[in-house]
Amino acid sequence: MNIVKLEIKNFKLISNLEINVKDINCLIGTNNTGKSSIMKAIYFVFCNLSEDIKDDTIFNKVNPFCQSLEINFYYDVKFLIEDDALLEYEKENADKIKALLIKYTNSRGILVLKFRRSKNGITSWNIPYELRLLLKRRFPIFFLESRNINLYEWDTLWQVVSRINPIRQRIDNDIYNKLDDNTNEILAIVKSVFFDNNIKIKDSNIFEKIELILQLYFGGKRFDTQSNSLKLDSFGQNSYSYIKVYLDLILRLFETKKLSMPLILLDEPEIHLHPQYIEKLSNSIFNTYSQSGKIKWFISTHSPTLIKNIIIQKPDTQILHISRKNFTPTINLMRDFRKNKGVQFMSDREANLFFSKASLFVEGETELEIFSNPKIIELYPVLKKYTIYNYDSKLDKLMLVHPREKKYQSKYYVILDMDKVLSYQNNINKFKSNASEKELNILNNEKIIQKQKLYYTDRYRLTYRVKKEIEAALLNNTFTLSTDNLTIIEKSKYHDLISLIQSYFFEFNTYPISTTIEGLVINESNINVFTEWLRTKVYNITLLDSLLALYPTTKEQSVFMRVLFMGKNDALQKDKNIVIQGKKISTIRLELMKKPKKQCEISLFRKNSGWITEYINWFFDNYMFGWNSGRATFSKYFPEMVAILKSL
Repeated sequence: MNIVKLEIKNFKLISNLEINVKDINCLIGTNNTGKSSIMKAIYFVFCNLSEDIKDDTIFNKVNPFCQSLEINFYYDVKFLIEDDALLEYEKENADKIKALLIKYTNSRGILVLKFRRSKNGITSWNIPYELRLLLKRRFPIFFLESRNINLYEWDTLWQVVSRINPIRQRIDNDIYNKLDDNTNEILAIVKSVFFDNNIKIKDSNIFEKIELILQLYFGGKRFDTQSNSLKLDSFGQNSYSYIKVYLDLILRLFETKKLSMPLILLDEPEIHLHPQYIEKLSNSIFNTYSQSGKIKWFISTHSPTLIKNIIIQKPDTQILHISRKNFTPTINLMRDFRKNKGVQFMSDREANLFFSKASLFVEGETELEIFSNPKIIELYPVLKKYTIYNYDSKLDKLMLVHPREKKYQSKYYVILDMDKVLSYQNNINKFKSNASEKELNILNNEKIIQKQKLYYTDRYRLTYRVKKEIEAALLNNTFTLSTDNLTIIEKSKYHDLISLIQSYFFEFNTYPISTTIEGLVINESNINVFTEWLRTKVYNITLLDSLLALYPTTKEQSVFMRVLFMGKNDALQKDKNIVIQGKKISTIRLELMKKPKKQCEISLFRKNSGWITEYINWFFDNYMFGWNSGRATFSKYFPEMVAILKSL
């Protein structure tokens, strides 16, 4: 069964960490969060099981006053106690070993190994040496740090082979008796010289002897591939080949040792690997190595490709997201992906979000176009910290990577159109909560509703009160559409409702735009500037001016323009019921773009036609003069967009 639980206290950056160990355990997160420290802590204890290894760098770096560290392994050893045959290789020590196992194992078959090391160098264990030696043989740990692989010299592979040797097998001294007389004579001379000069040869341990015998058997110690010298192959090829040979040796040799169950620690195996090799490596891990049922894995990675493949091939894999809070690593067990629809379509783009410090989730290409605009990013560099993810208005895609849903620590915001929150009932002139949105609409989110029942702090009581105000506003107020179906007549009540909703949703890292995404770009504050730009794009300027003349206020003009560019009216409805001077909006689009004696061109008004980028770039070229006044100017003309940018 191997190790089933780990506890690490005051090791390097780790103050207190607990992990329930599964067959495959993936450690992900940004750099310097402590992933490698977890692996080093595990391997450090393993190396100390049979000898006392000193290292002054292992102690708590966050709290210099902490004088000791503690690391505990929980082993499931029921199978060793229940079957006497499993201890037959212990030979004369079998009875003693079994007695020790029974003494230190609890009623659930769990043996707890406790390792303590103080800064003054004193080491203490809770179990005797004989039992620690058994654990080291039965549950060996292999630690492969890809960054430290010597890609041209593979000598370390001999150490892997030598460690996987038959239990307590002795090297027969008869091997030395088979040397011929000439060799014996040379050895005698060498021995005499060493003796005369008071030189002593330190005895090799069993692993070193096996390593030498293997090298003698194979006629050398240096590795090359069948086709090339290692020095002629690429870093990627050599790294992949080394890792594959390393893992193949462990798997194949342990197939012959049915009594041992190894734990493999792979630290950033993707280093030097092309994505194609990463795919091949992950396929090997899941299709070959993990099928043995004996090997457990810890895999630390920064590779979206690797984590994507892990999720697709084994959706129930334990993924541990490591982050840092107040200089101390914290660990979050992510919800697995078995219940996520479309998990098989996960790409590197989705997996990359698990490694981001901050994510901005947007509905579509239009939002992506705005928040990826280089000029806006230059004005608001905070956007550089965010990975912007367009989930194409598909809830399944968002739920696959949403930090709240998958339970991982990352700053995030979700930007929504208001039609995801409200729907308008024409027959009674009322808004209601959009019941079709069960997740994105915080008003309907059942998980949040249940949590609110447990809110006791002043902050959450205030949040709950805001929700009640929203519900009262929806219940008690009517919102009448103008005769042209463009604007809400009760402007003050409408504005108050939108403000309440935005305030409430923002407590849950969600920002519903007051209308639709087009409303961020076309609004009352910049309608005159926008129409100035539009006159450079349409062909029928006379028609444009006559249409604008129908609407005396900037509010009405901005709503008309928003609808013209495929946005929605104040009731969050499309343009199908909007008729202006007997013409549908679709007809007006055609007439605005009609060239004399030429075919109509209406692509300007379509979503993703590029008009937003053209307009924003034009605005920067014509209205933005200098960095110092830039933000003030941009805020004046794009107030809601700036409100979002300031909140990031």
